[in-house]
Amino acid sequence: LELWMMGAWLEAHTGLSLLDLWRQTADELELGQLFFHPKNVPLYDRSRYAPTEKCAWRGKILQGEVHDENCWALGGVAPHAGLFGTIDAVSDWGLKIRKAVRGGSNHFRDATMVERFVRRQLPRRVGDWGYCFMKPSEGKASCGRYFHSTSFGHTGFTGTSLWFDPRRDLLVVILSHRVHPTRKNNLFVGLRPEIHNWICELLF
Repeated sequence: LELWMMGAWLEAHTGLSLLDLWRQTADELELGQLFFHPKNVPLYDRSRYAPTEKCAWRGKILQGEVHDENCWALGGVAPHAGLFGTIDAVSDWGLKIRKAVRGGSNHFRDATMVERFVRRQLPRRVGDWGYCFMKPSEGKASCGRYFHSTSFGHTGFTGTSLWFDPRRDLLVVILSHRVHPTRKNNLFVGLRPEIHNWICELLF
């Protein structure tokens, strides 16, 4: 809900569409390989995209189209979903946030804004969130059991995730297609924290 509200506020405040705002931001932050598919038309040949779910109402296995139904209905551009990209592109975005958090950003106009977004904004009894970023939930965090409480991350319904641990200076990015061929397969939910655990056990 907060992402929808933020998207609506940005459009009202700037007078620009979300797509124009994204293009402006992507150019400024050099995010060329993170992109939307306006009107749900893939930028590249469909064979270059991992398939997601076999969608009953769209009558096909989705490949190169946003999986999120609300975003698809909005023409492929929404504040909460619709971005496509490579693992290198998502990792590069994560490294830019890392640099800002560590005080060395030359990408963001205001690095303190990034710090506010990744900082815990709710009491633990209410929830584990910054502004749009998740914080580790004790005993059930998708980043596993080793990431520090100052860590922050974001997950996507289809199996994407990005987590950064400032204490260990560790960034983990996962791109998967866990809903292929159906969202009823929830095994990846248990696998994702284990992947983070294995990486920490190997490195530390």
